Amino acid sequence: MESLDLRKSPPRGPREQMLGLYFLPRTIDKVRAFLPGGDPGDYFVEDERGMSAYVLRKIKVDPRDLSAAVAVAATESDVEAWISANADLGNVEKLNRQISSVTLGMMDEEGLAVMRRYYANVDAHPKTTTVFEFLEADDAVLAEH
Repeated sequence: MESLDLRKSPPRGPREQMLGLYFLPRTIDKVRAFLPGGDPGDYFVEDERGMSAYVLRKIKVDPRDLSAAVAVAATESDVEAWISANADLGNVEKLNRQISSVTLGMMDEEGLAVMRRYYANVDAHPKTTTVFEFLEADDAVLAEH
């Protein structure tokens, strides 16, 4: 697959799905940004406290293995087939409910510290803002520029 420059445009939104799972297309876009010629900007995948790492951990996929699969894939269908063969997708609906309902107010101080490292304006948002809403708003600002 081709690399992506996430300084020019954001990854797909958190509500985008692959194999029925939220956040997976966004994670793949972020992985593609780490391929040669790409630029992840301020996006990350392997930070232990990030949503991408959380989703991958829940489906039992090592971020390094996904990165290797994306690096050799010719198409997104190849990546989807690899994930389908290597992930535990038995609790997708439950995981979708969990990750889509997390609010900034539900995050512990360590999680908020990670968010602050990447997003200077996190404390300006109401604690009732879901992480998905926060990411969508942040992506919209990047898309405007």
